[in-house]
Amino acid sequence: MLSRVVAGLLKRAGHAAPSLPALRGLVSELAGSVLETQQICSRTFGTAPSSEERPPLAGQPTSATHPELLAPEQLTPGVTAAEYAARRRQLSELLPPGSIAVLPSASTTYMAGVIPWPYRQDPDFYYLTGLTQHGLAIITASRAPGGGASSGGGGGGKFILFIDAPNAQRAKWDGAGVGREAATGLFGADEVHYLHEMPRRLAALASAASSASSSASSSPLLLFDSDRVGGHHYSTLMALLKPALEAPGRVGPLRPLLHNMRLIKSPAEAGLMRASAVLSSAALRHCMASTAPGVTEYGLAAAFEYGVKAGGAARLAYPTVCAGGADACTIHYGRNDKTLQAGQMVLMDAGCEYGGYVSDVTRTWPVAGRGGAGARGGRGGFTGPQRDVYAVVLEAHQRCLAAARPGSSIRDLHHLCIDVLSEGIRDLGLRPGASLAEIRGSMYRDYFWHSLGHYLGLDTHDTALVGHDRPLAPGMVITVEPGLYIPDDPRYGPLAGLGVRIEDDVLIGAAGCEVLSDQAPVAIAEVEELAGSAVEAAAAAEAAARAGGAEPRTLPLPPRGPPAELWQMMFGRSSASAAADAMGVPGTGAAGASAREGGATSVA
Repeated sequence: MLSRVVAGLLKRAGHAAPSLPALRGLVSELAGSVLETQQICSRTFGTAPSSEERPPLAGQPTSATHPELLAPEQLTPGVTAAEYAARRRQLSELLPPGSIAVLPSASTTYMAGVIPWPYRQDPDFYYLTGLTQHGLAIITASRAPGGGASSGGGGGGKFILFIDAPNAQRAKWDGAGVGREAATGLFGADEVHYLHEMPRRLAALASAASSASSSASSSPLLLFDSDRVGGHHYSTLMALLKPALEAPGRVGPLRPLLHNMRLIKSPAEAGLMRASAVLSSAALRHCMASTAPGVTEYGLAAAFEYGVKAGGAARLAYPTVCAGGADACTIHYGRNDKTLQAGQMVLMDAGCEYGGYVSDVTRTWPVAGRGGAGARGGRGGFTGPQRDVYAVVLEAHQRCLAAARPGSSIRDLHHLCIDVLSEGIRDLGLRPGASLAEIRGSMYRDYFWHSLGHYLGLDTHDTALVGHDRPLAPGMVITVEPGLYIPDDPRYGPLAGLGVRIEDDVLIGAAGCEVLSDQAPVAIAEVEELAGSAVEAAAAAEAAARAGGAEPRTLPLPPRGPPAELWQMMFGRSSASAAADAMGVPGTGAAGASAREGGATSVA
């Protein structure tokens, strides 16, 4: 039939009609080509992969979906599923016989209306599960009352996980969460239920624990932190557990057990903390090299954030402190709204989170500028009073690092720091006529009022329930951060308003400690050599790279003050020019022309 239609069309168009056998051969070839084309398109452009090709729905990166981030055995970057299982097994063995531990994930917090803040998991929940999404974990004790093994898999306790039920409408906004298959196969749950089933199942578990627990036992049957107000479904949990919470001795805190577990870092955790500290200290080094008169505090803070996130950090560990001048004496200064000026120092306290683990690093350095008042000339460096204060803090820093070893404690290091700083306060003449004993007794608190350090891990102030008198042991990570802050008061003369802090992240080893945040220098000569060096080198390096046909591969330098157009819009042309002149920022006035002639580079 098709052959006859084609022959008729050719004849009407004025073409000689081919023979019928020839047409049949042509149509047969066309039909074969069409079929082959359909098969190719089906293979190439098909949108429904087979179930074998589709990994289980995990709701977060896995080794199957993100092989560039996770090795085959890893559940989260650097940490295997087996390590998470070992942590749950350890907790199960620590629980009182017949008891259960209830641990909710973090809830979503909102910036405004329905706009959420980036989600950050509860550190305890993350430590046990590796999940970075909503859920509720229940761990049962490995021992039944009387000392026998519980019914958990392998003779240990059970890991029961409650997850959000699939919701197609919510997935359009927030993406799909973990499914049942991944919850068991990837995350190792023995049982998986949806969160809407929680009231019935949790009540049954609590009842079973209550009946199994010996009435004469003084141990709690349920471990739950009732003050975990940011937990997912917190109100529901509190209502469900109210009868147990009101019964004396039936509910105990879970957090102390977990903080003691988290205190000693595994080799995998130590590796993640080393990576986090290297990222932060390298970004701080860039900021030190990028500092010049006219650079803004917020510009340096932005350069740090770009540096750590470009290196793979998920987020900042805490809001960056970038304090120029006397604001360095405000420990949690957070405005970051000034333009730095020659002759000042800048204190920068910043950290990042990498693979869930955080860093916390501080450096203080001079705002370098051509023709500065430093002793070494060139770009300039510390003034005499700045150098004297910095040297006192540096000595405390170095002596505390030397003393950080197994058997010592944060409290011991704090007392050593007070001794060194007290001698420095006396030598600087901050307390004329006062004896060293008087300064060490209480007067030092006018210039140093925070602890020498704290534990570090999944939180910046990690494992807060572990006291600072605990002897240090291999695998612990702490900060060492002495400081000296002299009030901006005329009675202190040239020392007024000087604030210095030097902070490093330290891993305790078998015989001493390892400084993890070693990418940014602390020695006076090295700090002076580094400060501002990138500003002068940037233009030459960029020109050389472009001349060679290559794009320069460096972190961007922070901008020097708001763009002139923005200043003019806010203040008018004449006021903007005057402001630029006053700060020595390349702008529209005489100072701008002078700065450009002197070799200062404005980098946007």
